[in-house]
Amino acid sequence: MNRDVLSATKKYDMLSYGDKIVVGLSGGADSVCLTHALVSLRDSLSLEVEAVHVNHGIRGEEALRDEKFCSDFCKSLGIKLTVFRFDIPLECKKTGESEEECGRRKRYECFKNTAGENAKIATAHNLNDSAETVLLNIVRGTGCKGLCGIPPIRGNIIRPLIMTSRDDIELYCKENSLDFVTDSTNLQNEYKRNVIRNVVFPTLQKMNPSVLSAFSRLTENATDDEKLIEEITELKYSECKTSLGLDEEKLSGYPKALRRRILMKFLSDNIKKDISAVHIYDAENTVGTAKSITLPGKIILAHKDGSLVLSEKTEEYLPFSVTFNVKDGIVEYPYGKLKIQIFTQKDLQNLNKVLLDNAVDCDKIGNVLSVRSRKEGDKFSSARRKNTKTLKKLFNEAKIPQPKRVCIPVVSSGEKTVWVEGFGTSSEFRVDKCTRRFIIITGLTGEN
Repeated sequence: MNRDVLSATKKYDMLSYGDKIVVGLSGGADSVCLTHALVSLRDSLSLEVEAVHVNHGIRGEEALRDEKFCSDFCKSLGIKLTVFRFDIPLECKKTGESEEECGRRKRYECFKNTAGENAKIATAHNLNDSAETVLLNIVRGTGCKGLCGIPPIRGNIIRPLIMTSRDDIELYCKENSLDFVTDSTNLQNEYKRNVIRNVVFPTLQKMNPSVLSAFSRLTENATDDEKLIEEITELKYSECKTSLGLDEEKLSGYPKALRRRILMKFLSDNIKKDISAVHIYDAENTVGTAKSITLPGKIILAHKDGSLVLSEKTEEYLPFSVTFNVKDGIVEYPYGKLKIQIFTQKDLQNLNKVLLDNAVDCDKIGNVLSVRSRKEGDKFSSARRKNTKTLKKLFNEAKIPQPKRVCIPVVSSGEKTVWVEGFGTSSEFRVDKCTRRFIIITGLTGEN
């Protein structure tokens, strides 16, 4: 068995003399085999080996049994064990993940935190796991990349058993008198992977006893093909990249498969949200057309000056109009609120300039007003500047973004503009020495 481990590490150049290795230890046959095999290589390669066990808080007494087993096993090998405990079911409720997804994420967080920057992380994925992953990917729908199986190396994560079958792993444990624990959930076909493992794969092995070897060849060939395709994609991507995005004419000239790869790279490099095959197909269908599509993260894929370009989707704001009675209180409209306060003539002397600019003489308006979006032709008379301008011109001068202009509340009496947020009260409706009652309007934008 050591020969198999060494074969995998040599083929994929996993280990170097003096490496520090953090092993993911569940207590199952795979991780027990891996930990024991690496410890047996400790002297010849001067390896520093330690283990991490994650208790997911899912299987009650069984999980505590696994934790104790790992502790005793590591003591027998003379290596350090770090144990992490989580309540995965509770964590799933917070994140919306499945228990399988959440557990995997937490495990790798623990491995990485323990390993730091200098150590390598060894996980016990084996040949069966890789074949099962390929089958799962096929069932979900995959391209060439999904046929590559579990990579032997990814960053500082190594998988020394990736060339070893589960049968050989259990044989190794038997030959070396190694006990291990069995996760009872592995026998339950509630999880997709368990159905593949317990039902589909045994059926395939009846059809072809060498099916594991067949999958091994498939993943190796697919990995080689994928590497070549990625190199070509990188080259062609750089050729059709423009300052705006992607040159549509060049992109159109590439074969469909390459076009999709380039689009996948373009979208993945520029959008932080998950990009799926559906998004790639939709993007490809826009090439050479005038169509645009919306992608995750409110991103728009569109066309500009011969390039496919990405831009943030601007929110769509719709015009509004709300009628209200003139009285103390709060008036709500789609994009915020207005606070209306009624005062009498004697309060005028206490007004500061800001309040005065937003005061409206009640005798100059009716009992009913409207708060609405700007209309074409609306005008505003500024007491300060002693001029009258259209609201369109005022908004232009204030450099208010076009889409957001419809959100700015305009209070009107009939067709006349009374008050505009950010500009105050129009001259015609301001308070003067004859004012008896007045209201002050305060904008509470965005408080809906």
